[in-house]
Amino acid sequence: MQSPPPPAKRRREVKDNEDAPSAASDADADRISALPDDVLHRILSPLPAHEVVRTCVLARRWRDVWRSAPAVRVTAAGGWWDTATEINAFLDGLLRLRRRGGDGDDSRLESFVLDLDAADLGFAGYLPGTVNEQHISRALRRAVRHNIRVLRLRLRSFQERMLLVLPDRPFVSRHLTTLELTHVSVTSGILDFSECPSLVDLTMNRCYIIARISSLSLNRLIFRDCALCDIRIYMSLPGIRLLEITLHSGRAPLFFESMPLLESATVVLRYGCDDRWGCYGYIRSDGMKIFSLLERLSEATNLCLFAHPGMFIFNRDLYWCPTFNKLKTLELNDWCVDSDLYALFYFLQHSPVLEMLTLHLSKVRKDSFQTTGSYKPLGQLASDRLKKIEINHYEFFDERVRKIFKILSTYVTPLQVYMSARCELIIPLLMLLFCILSKYI
Repeated sequence: MQSPPPPAKRRREVKDNEDAPSAASDADADRISALPDDVLHRILSPLPAHEVVRTCVLARRWRDVWRSAPAVRVTAAGGWWDTATEINAFLDGLLRLRRRGGDGDDSRLESFVLDLDAADLGFAGYLPGTVNEQHISRALRRAVRHNIRVLRLRLRSFQERMLLVLPDRPFVSRHLTTLELTHVSVTSGILDFSECPSLVDLTMNRCYIIARISSLSLNRLIFRDCALCDIRIYMSLPGIRLLEITLHSGRAPLFFESMPLLESATVVLRYGCDDRWGCYGYIRSDGMKIFSLLERLSEATNLCLFAHPGMFIFNRDLYWCPTFNKLKTLELNDWCVDSDLYALFYFLQHSPVLEMLTLHLSKVRKDSFQTTGSYKPLGQLASDRLKKIEINHYEFFDERVRKIFKILSTYVTPLQVYMSARCELIIPLLMLLFCILSKYI
């Protein structure tokens, strides 16, 4: 019979057996849960909100982490909701149950993004709908009350003419700096930013705008593929630095004050705009001008003006004789290239520091550009810095390009002209040249 081990040895064996489970538990420990809250928040913030909320069931440590994440992004990706009632209930409870932090609090909500794509929803007909619109509007207002800095509403793939109508009430927030709206109809209340003194960035995509915009703090304004109402809209943006306006219908906006800080401006007027006829809202009843669009844009350093050839507004503004004293880069399209090249040469004669000119020319009808006349500029061109002209044109053999180059080369020496053509004839000509050369090789 084997004798038992001595007491000291037995104590060592017991101690070793007790340490073995401890080592195994360390290997299987939840190291992610041991991370500090700010690291967990950085992990959760890019995820969809419904996935973030689900983390509350992982462990006791995760129960309230989602309530203090600094960014919330609500999306329908993955077909999570099957009915409008489900998504509305989620929107109502998301911010209501969230922890509300103050200035300097780590739990403060910084960004709220509501990004809904109709293709991701598990049902049809969410918008338009009065009840559903009220839930979306309530979620936006509740987010603003959390003192957020960034607010984005993106509605995609919904019916083109069925826009979300937001209540005619202004946002009130001294913290809001960035606002983005997509597929929304906005009125005067929404666009009155007098109660948002920190707002510097406003972006609107595919929106219908029926009221003036006023802001003392706004630095960046972008309209992408928007529509303005038939009555001309006025804007008051004395602090604007970057301006991008692309309209597919309505009338071009006008500005009350000058914009001395303006650095870059882009205005694109597509075929559906109403500035092809008349000048309603542009000239007073007694015949005196109120102010011109180009006159307000004359402070820009970089300027891009695109319009359908039938638009009158740019050509009309040239008669008010604005001078572009800061303009260094200029982009124009077909509207400035008529039979006498008046608009093109106006800019060259009234832009004393112009360095770069880019022309985008589309396909031209044979009867739309006559070359029988010749344009004789009055005096020399204003800028002696213009050394480069880039011409992007549709047809390889474009008479307009030849005429522009002939005239400009007389006044600009030396002149570098960069041309790129999008022509149906280039490929057939190259194929023909290849066939010819192949016979002699």
